[in-house]
Amino acid sequence: MITDNEYLGNVGISQSRLKKILIHPNYYINNSYSDFDEPAEVTLIGDGVDLILTQGEDVFNEQIAIATVERPGSMMGEYVWSLYINKDREDAELIAYQKSGYKIAPEKVQAKFEKEGIEYYNQLISSEDKKLITPKQYETILAMVESFKTHPFTTEFFTDSRYKRLYQVPLYGTWGSFKMKGLLDLLVYDKKDNVVYPIDIKTTSKSLLTFEDTIFHHRYDFQAAFYLELIHQNIGIIQEEFKANILPHVTNFSFICDNQTYPGSPLIFRMSEDAINVGRNGGERKGRYYEGFSQAFKRLEFHNQLDKWAYRMEDYKNKGVKLV
Repeated sequence: MITDNEYLGNVGISQSRLKKILIHPNYYINNSYSDFDEPAEVTLIGDGVDLILTQGEDVFNEQIAIATVERPGSMMGEYVWSLYINKDREDAELIAYQKSGYKIAPEKVQAKFEKEGIEYYNQLISSEDKKLITPKQYETILAMVESFKTHPFTTEFFTDSRYKRLYQVPLYGTWGSFKMKGLLDLLVYDKKDNVVYPIDIKTTSKSLLTFEDTIFHHRYDFQAAFYLELIHQNIGIIQEEFKANILPHVTNFSFICDNQTYPGSPLIFRMSEDAINVGRNGGERKGRYYEGFSQAFKRLEFHNQLDKWAYRMEDYKNKGVKLV
């Protein structure tokens, strides 16, 4: 399997980027990553869990550092982060001041920074671009890793010797004239039954009772269908990786999820055929219609041919007329 850098440099379209065209073509073409936004706590914890489970503690330590200085709260925290992320710009202090939302004079904010924020700022600098987490967040990450590895519902996917595993699996394919790519958290192969389980690891700050709604809110159905397409296009390669004598059977995609606030009760959310079809071809779920990845590619083809991205496909076809 190839390295992450090779995956990131590949020109294929990922499911996370393709989904953006369903929101707006301009969002897709600008490929709006939030590299300058401070990671939310739920994201930091999720990334930490994913790193340890799929790449190991050494990689976790290369990318994440545990803070020894508490992050300033509220506006000063925003000021410090903006100052740090723009540290190579001459107008970094002005950007930080505007981003923070302070209404007091800039020189007063600078004085507050010297008292309340400079220690955390220096820690961000010394972390060498690693993500900073608090000791409490680190405890949560370790608890969740332990939960996934040891809970009776999920332990077999991470520890059972009956299974072979591939982590962070890059796969490539095509859809019409487009190139696709996907980086899968985990492929688990049951040697006895010749079955492959494709798995993505999720963590949430919300109750698992509402995770089904979360799946469609964040379009994990889209992700699952997209990944399954790549898996089936690469099933021969997967067979070779697992040294299977015959082509393995692939189960529907599963999301293994646990709650960040109360870790220890993970659940496996295996996508139904209906959910996969919604993610692939579109369909209705609980009274709402969702488009699938095949429709997203049709939208992308339309905008590529027109080379216009200011409006959605329907608006161009209807010449800007909306029927109310």
